[in-house]
Amino acid sequence: EESEQLARVAETEKRKQEMIRREKAQEERKQKEEDERQRKRHEEERREKERIRLQQKQREEQKRERERLREESRSAEERKKQAAAAAAAAEKKRLHLLAEREKKEEEEKKKRKE
Repeated sequence: EESEQLARVAETEKRKQEMIRREKAQEERKQKEEDERQRKRHEEERREKERIRLQQKQREEQKRERERLREESRSAEERKKQAAAAAAAAEKKRLHLLAEREKKEEEEKKKRKE
């Protein structure tokens, strides 16, 4: 009788230990799964931040390039204006010198006639 009861207690204890072992294993699996989900989420967040950073960098580079081209265009326009102004000034001086020469020639003709 006593040995049967001891055997039953031992069996019950064995089942209890097995149940505890299974629960512990299940908890460990759940924790591993949760850790893996968090690791994946952190990795995805890191990739997203990197993608955003690269996008921002690309936008800034494009902005700088547009500004450089705009400045280049402004410089080219300014050079054209300066060249046109210089050409106009040179033409004005040429015409002025030509007019002076013609005036001198006229004066010399008058002197010769007199």
